[in-house]
Amino acid sequence: MNKIAITIDVDWTLDEVIAKIAILLIKYKVKATWFVTHNSLEIQKLKKYPELFELGMHPNFAENSTQGENFKEIMNFLFKIVPGAKSARMHGLIQSTDLLRRMIEDYDIRYDVSLFLPRTANIVPHKIFISKNKSLLRIPYFWEDDEELNRPTPILTIKHSCYHQLGLKIFNFHPIHIFLNSRDPDDYKKIKRGINYPQVSFKRLGSFTYEGKGVGSFFEEVLCFISKNNLKSYTISDLALESKKENDKQ
Repeated sequence: MNKIAITIDVDWTLDEVIAKIAILLIKYKVKATWFVTHNSLEIQKLKKYPELFELGMHPNFAENSTQGENFKEIMNFLFKIVPGAKSARMHGLIQSTDLLRRMIEDYDIRYDVSLFLPRTANIVPHKIFISKNKSLLRIPYFWEDDEELNRPTPILTIKHSCYHQLGLKIFNFHPIHIFLNSRDPDDYKKIKRGINYPQVSFKRLGSFTYEGKGVGSFFEEVLCFISKNNLKSYTISDLALESKKENDKQ
């Protein structure tokens, strides 16, 4: 499976930020899976583009979660926003065998994207079984903006050879880093110290954006690369279907 896909961890960001990112994806006609943390007008608008966007859930199982006080409350909260969701990525990558089992048994989550394998070659989806007839497809992801920014020398161009290894390459972005065009981890930290994000106004947030090469420019470069090279784009459900087809051939 030598494919590229885009995922987005919404992480309670402003509606105006969601809208700007959606406009870019629509412009380049690139599919994306949005892992949803909360409800909003723009989250609901994403549902108008089923040919491009899949909505999964981004449950926060950490203490003091705004989504609920326990597993059931959190999952019920998210299912009201994205009923019938089949994919999930845990916020903070908090996971356990029991959590995965309950997500399959109680909520019919079929695809988990909570395994992060940075810049790893030959990534393929794989199943884990919780019983003889129930399994979860785990689809590891290849890149994430905040991890890249933490590297001694971040590489923010799709032209670099590290992004052209064999295997599945899921690029995961956070809306705030795209919007700010973050260049290093301190960009976001400075904003969190200086203003009350995400309660800040969109106009005030806009005063912190950066020019030049950053996560935002890299995001658009990846979309342009997919579009100009006529590459097929995928949602998580698309990748699961492709994985099934490839396994059926074996």
